[in-house]
Amino acid sequence: MSGSQYGKGKDDFKGLLKKHGLFWKGTMMKPWWGSDKERVMAEFERDTERDVTISATLTWVGDGDKETPFITDLRVLVENLGLKIEMLADDLGEDDEDIYFWDLVHRPQEKELQARGCPDRWIQLEVERWKKDRSKRMRCGLQ
Repeated sequence: MSGSQYGKGKDDFKGLLKKHGLFWKGTMMKPWWGSDKERVMAEFERDTERDVTISATLTWVGDGDKETPFITDLRVLVENLGLKIEMLADDLGEDDEDIYFWDLVHRPQEKELQARGCPDRWIQLEVERWKKDRSKRMRCGLQ
């Protein structure tokens, strides 16, 4: 989501974390909140000179396939901001947490690249490269 969208929903997001018992457990380099059964990891792109958030990516990791009350409430919040939730790795189990972090670092940010004027073909090639590399990591157990 864009920084302005994150800013609009930031207080509501913090309220959801508190309501569902997810507490800060991360660092400034790897921010995340969690409980015994689920966690939310965040990746922020910041403009430190202007002290603003350019974009925010939130990734939820749950315990098993069942949707929790937290993720249900988060879906509502995200939809109210006019955004959609993407399922990156719904087939992964709890032991595969590393692939979530890998996705956060390596997945091309398509909308960001489009906003910067990158050609659509180049963006498509980057997404294909990411998918291929991700598939190799999962197949070879290099998580």
